[in-house]
Amino acid sequence: MPSRLAVGISPPRHLTVDDLKRDHTSIPRNPYLARAFYLYGYMEEWGFGTLMMIRECRNQGSPDPVFEDLKYAFKVTLLSKQYLIEATSEGEKEVLKVLRAKKVATVRELALILGKSERTVRRYLTKLIERGLVKRLGRGKYTLLS
Repeated sequence: MPSRLAVGISPPRHLTVDDLKRDHTSIPRNPYLARAFYLYGYMEEWGFGTLMMIRECRNQGSPDPVFEDLKYAFKVTLLSKQYLIEATSEGEKEVLKVLRAKKVATVRELALILGKSERTVRRYLTKLIERGLVKRLGRGKYTLLS
């Protein structure tokens, strides 16, 4: 099950969710609340929280957090790698199993081992790459991300 954290404030209107994934300016909605959090040690700097979450997720081998700007709230969803594996299709799980055993494989090798078409294997790999479970190595070779 994914961990979920919902915060009752939205980012400033001039920032989009995509802006939060790179260096950005920070203007707290409530500077008094932000200062109190800072003084109590709950906050180190303004404008680095989302970048820190992304960095820490990557350091732990977890997928990037999902940020959503809802009408009256800002929602952050943290997904564990295990959750992503459980959410894969049976075909995708078969690809993961082969890559776990072989460490590195080409689309052709995977197709032969699994008895699937190369097109189907590519579709599985595309989804696994999007989820951060598999990485492409150069031209045509794939490996499991640890």
